[in-house]
Order: sequence, then C-alpha cells, then structure tokens
Amino acid sequence: MGAAFLPVSHVSVYCWRRFIMSTRASPFHILLAIDGSEHAHAALQLVRELPLRETDSVEVLSVMIPRHASNYWAIEALTRQSVDALADSEALVRAEIITGDPAEEILRRASKAHPDLIVMGAKGLRATLGFLLGGVAQQVLEHAEQPVMVVHAPYQGLRRVLVGVDESEFTVRCLEYLGNRFPCPPEASCTLLHVLPPTPSPERMLQAWASYPGEDIYIPQISEEERAAMEKQAAAEEAQGEALLRDLRARLQKDISTESVLLRGDAATELINYARRNDSDLIVTAHRGESGIARWLLGSVARKIAYHAPHAALIVK
Repeated sequence: MGAAFLPVSHVSVYCWRRFIMSTRASPFHILLAIDGSEHAHAALQLVRELPLRETDSVEVLSVMIPRHASNYWAIEALTRQSVDALADSEALVRAEIITGDPAEEILRRASKAHPDLIVMGAKGLRATLGFLLGGVAQQVLEHAEQPVMVVHAPYQGLRRVLVGVDESEFTVRCLEYLGNRFPCPPEASCTLLHVLPPTPSPERMLQAWASYPGEDIYIPQISEEERAAMEKQAAAEEAQGEALLRDLRARLQKDISTESVLLRGDAATELINYARRNDSDLIVTAHRGESGIARWLLGSVARKIAYHAPHAALIVK
C-alpha cells in the first residue's frame, strides 16, 4: 500500500512484504533520525533492508533547528521521501518533524518512546570538515540508554557482521541482543573477535622505545626460565580465549553462519583493522567492556569503534 503523508507532520503507513521467519517474540521499534546528509541516507538504506515484521515499527524523526524554520517545506519533503523509501517494509512506519536541538530532541524522544534501536548517520549536514563523527551522533552515543547504530556512507549492505567480545557481562548482553532481538538479515555472516593483550617480550620493549632515537636503551635480559614462563602464560591465555569464543558462539542462538577469531593487541585497533581488511559491513560491540564502571557511559573501545568503523557501528547498551 502506498505511503500517505499527513500535513500534521505525523505519518502512519502500513506496508506489506513477504513474511520473515524470526525467533523474535516481541515487536522491535526503531528510531531513525534523518537530516538529509549522505550518512543519514546510508542509515535509511540500512533500515530499509532489515527484515522487519508487521508487528515492528520505524519512527522517522526529523529535527528542525529553530533558526531554520524557513526550510520547513524542504524538511517535510525530505521526511516524505524517507517514508516512501520504507514503503516496502512490512513494519509500521511513522514520521514526525519537531523543532529544537537535534541531539536533545533525539534523546528526549528515545527516553519517551523507549526504542529497541536508535539509527542515525555518523555525520550530519553541519559536521565539521575532517571530523569522523558529528556532534549530534557523539552526544546520542554518549547519553542514550538504548542501543545506538551510527552509519558511515556509503552503505554497501549488511552481509558481514563483526562482533567484538570479551569476558564481561556486557558482551553477554550484547550477544543476547544480537541473537534474540536485532533483525539481522538471514544471509548475513557473523565473526566473533576476541583480542588478547600483547605478550610482554624484549622485542616488544625495543619496539616501544624505538620512537626515542638517540636515547640509551637498557633492556634487561630475560632468562630461558622466564621466557618459558611467559610462553606458558601466553598459551594459557590463548586457550582461555578460545574457550570463551566457543561459549559465546553457542550463546548467539540464531541460525546464522558464525566464525571466531583470536588476536593480540589493542582491542579497538585490532577490531577496526580486521573490519577494514575483511570489508565488514557492521561492527558490533558492547558499550563497555571488562573495565566498565558507569552503567550507560561509553567505554574507550566502543567510542573508537563508533568513530572509525568503515561502514556502520552498533553499540549495544
């Protein structure tokens, strides 16, 4: 059925598509923030390809800055086009145009509507040149209590999903969300990536000091016994990491092709580099890891992933 745009800036559209088999038992509500940027368009394309059901819903939200009130008709046309782009979705689609500060209004709407997912472009039309993440996306990521997906243009599909995992309770919640709530396309494949800390060694110490040319460097000698102990510890860490990955793969509880990878290094760096090497469409991570303290505050790994993901990042809270 075609989309009908109501003049009161609120749209209710019922559209039909083929029935999607899913293990999700309850409706899934998406809050999609748009502003006309290329990144917001990429976010719209991603939502359009999600296998949503007739019990699910998408709320398209446009926030107009008060001083831009003269552009209302352009914003209304943009919102209308976004609703039309979702016409093939089986979900209920609603749209609203409101006036105010974009980040504040998105957060206020999320607090009121309790969406299962907030989706937005990584940068808006007003983003500062050279910044990898716009100010609105930063504020929403930091302060929203719901999972947030930021999408970087260009959108290329949602086929290769990379999930950063560790031993924290937040990872377990992240996988439960991904396996039981998030409407992942059935053809998507999933890679679980666990990053172990670097193994201490004289070689690594030399690499660390190499950035200080001309300095006298003293690297203490390590005995064969000490080296053997370090190797034993590294092997134990790797065995524990492999066991963790096996356990977490079982937690996905979803008919999705899954593999696991174990690496060493800085967690955020390894995740981003792996995503770039393997052309991952989406990086998923919990908002905090093992060192998390505050309930909703964003951890350093999640923040780096949101900034540097090649295509899209999903931060699960």
